[in-house]
Amino acid sequence: MLRGLQLAKEKGFKKLIMNVDSIIIVGLLKGSMMCNACHSSIIQRCKGLLASTNWEVMVSHCFREVNQVANVLTNKGVNLNIDFAYVSEPPREVLNV
Repeated sequence: MLRGLQLAKEKGFKKLIMNVDSIIIVGLLKGSMMCNACHSSIIQRCKGLLASTNWEVMVSHCFREVNQVANVLTNKGVNLNIDFAYVSEPPREVLNV
C-alpha cells in the first residue's frame, strides 16, 4: 500500500480512491485503531502521504471477494523475488472467472 501511494504521488494523480480489503488497515489509516510498534513506521509514512495537501485520497473498506484482481496479484507477488512489479491489465485468472 505504501508503494502504491508513493507511485500514485509520483505519477501526479490528484484524486485517488483506495479500496482496502483489510478493515484493520483502514482503521489504522483513519486513526480509529492503534498500531503496534512493529508497523508504526509504515503506517505513519502512509498517513503522511494521505495528508499531503496537493491531492485527495479516499480510503475505504471493500470485501476481498470484490477485490479479486488485487487478491490474485498479491498472491502472485508473494512468489516473486522483486520489490515492485507493474502490470497493465488484469491477470487471466480474474478475466476467466
